[in-house]
Amino acid sequence: MPASAERVKGIEAMVAGIAMQDFIRAQIAETEEQGWLAPDGGVLPADPDAGWPQDAVNAHRCANSPSNYEVWLDVDGGTQPRWRVVIWASGRCNKDSYGGGGEYEIDGESFEILHREFYE
Repeated sequence: MPASAERVKGIEAMVAGIAMQDFIRAQIAETEEQGWLAPDGGVLPADPDAGWPQDAVNAHRCANSPSNYEVWLDVDGGTQPRWRVVIWASGRCNKDSYGGGGEYEIDGESFEILHREFYE
């Protein structure tokens, strides 16, 4: 392993993955709802004549990429363990944006999403 490798516990990777997958799917659904989703699952190219500027294309690509977010985890280990997961926009493409991300509560045994809230 290179010195740049980071260790992540399996349970933490799983919980973060559940939240991130759900979050990105919601971002892609929003892109589709706004008519920007390409047949291959990407974002349609800019078309100024149709009113689709490059800035909007870039914003959708940014929002749909997990590499543009950081995930924070905290576990409440009471009698019913639950994970609190917060996803923050952190990529370079988000620098001009305000807000974004979301918060999840995930059951520690079933890994079911108990609550989700998207930040505007």
